[in-house]
Amino acid sequence: MIELSNISFRYGKKSILESIDLSVPQGEFLCLLGQSGCGKSTLLRLIAGLAKPSSGNIKNENESNRCAVVFQDYSLFPWMTTGENLLLALRATWPEKKTAVLRDIAQKYLELVGLPHCFQQYPAALSGGMRQRAAIARALSVDPEILLMDEPFGALDVLNRAMLQDLLLELFRASSRRRTVVFVTHDVDEAIYLGNRIVVLGSTPGRVIADNHLAKTKPRLRDELFRLPQTRELQNELLDVYRRDTWQKLPATKREANGGGI
Repeated sequence: MIELSNISFRYGKKSILESIDLSVPQGEFLCLLGQSGCGKSTLLRLIAGLAKPSSGNIKNENESNRCAVVFQDYSLFPWMTTGENLLLALRATWPEKKTAVLRDIAQKYLELVGLPHCFQQYPAALSGGMRQRAAIARALSVDPEILLMDEPFGALDVLNRAMLQDLLLELFRASSRRRTVVFVTHDVDEAIYLGNRIVVLGSTPGRVIADNHLAKTKPRLRDELFRLPQTRELQNELLDVYRRDTWQKLPATKREANGGGI
């Protein structure tokens, strides 16, 4: 269980997050959905312990507390090969294991994300999308109990994005223990496809404006899921939440200029 109680965060006098109360049970796939600049990434960093809230408390009751984070900017060390980047994380996680065993694990996860021949290549030799896939492989390779992902597929082409979405779901569902995922996105369809719960953050400052639990029996196949009328209803509902939040933030004069009250 990850428990956030009355979390607020400020940069100087600017309020980024305000009064966030959120419980994430073990084994939940939570998608944090919101427009750019609403504080999604900041909230993820707070959960990861990479920043401290201005007020409020964060409690993490997961057993091993092994947590992996995938950032938007790849975060690979450029002076190490792709394989060495994975080995660094693996050695920190399992210092007792032999290098040969860890190399096999690293290679396995590079193959899973479609990078079977990149072990000896440096990040500079890879495209942006390939570097992001390597960062995802590194995060998955340490078998984290908590996986925090900050718009990890944003730099990928459509095919690789879909492939990694499916891989992530497969690993989440097939795990022998209940892995917790907190996944940041601004893509409504991605949140619906991946999550079993969607929390929407409003903008400036970020605060919870919607909390949707998806049916446990939702179809696993992408085409089947998006053909359902209830999926279309949820898409419209989430987009409407966005619109209402944006509308409420507009000054009254701008609302009138855009047709308010007509």
